[in-house]
Amino acid sequence: FLRALVRGEPLPRMWAYATRRGARIYPAYWIAFTAAVLLLPPRGGIHPYQIPVHLLLLQSSWPHAGEPEAILGVAWTLGLEIAFYVLVPIAAVFLRAIHPAPWRPGRLAAVIIGAGAASVGWTYFVTVHLGNSTATLALVAHIGLQMWLFAFCPGMLIALATLAQEDNREWVWFRRATQWPALSLSAAALLWAGGYALEHTNRPWLVATSTPMYVIACGLVVACMVTARSW
Repeated sequence: FLRALVRGEPLPRMWAYATRRGARIYPAYWIAFTAAVLLLPPRGGIHPYQIPVHLLLLQSSWPHAGEPEAILGVAWTLGLEIAFYVLVPIAAVFLRAIHPAPWRPGRLAAVIIGAGAASVGWTYFVTVHLGNSTATLALVAHIGLQMWLFAFCPGMLIALATLAQEDNREWVWFRRATQWPALSLSAAALLWAGGYALEHTNRPWLVATSTPMYVIACGLVVACMVTARSW
């Protein structure tokens, strides 16, 4: 979708896209989910509504306390991934509608950074001001892609950087920052150490900033691998 927006090409066909994404995740997940239900069922049992919710990987967007990890805990990230896959074509159609011409990679990156910053701001607000509240509105605010959209932004920015390689003016700073592994990996290590330190404080507003630091650190490592010159 990013490539189509940048090059002005038709957007990928939705059915083919959904089929590929679904085939990539659901079959293996259903096997793992079935094994978890049969071999390690939750102590409180499984409620009828949970079967379709978890089979469709909707648990990470379901406003019920503890739902994302209720049956197969590690699958909560897959629920967010599915939500992201749903958001991408919707966002692409919207961006194509407001700007039918090809998008410059830098302008599209600004949109992605803005969305990521909004997600970080929302996460900070929910973590600091709503805390562990189990009220319905608090759960709606706390559970869902809006809390984790920023985690997908580094990958999209790296993809845009590769699409902009032919432009000598744009993204020069990005290529310079990532072409030397020592620089990128050192910055990533510092961010990771800082995130770890903040995560283990007792202040919610500091804890809320730790995850974005981890995400940026991981993004730097991946960017270094994708765009750096030969080691």
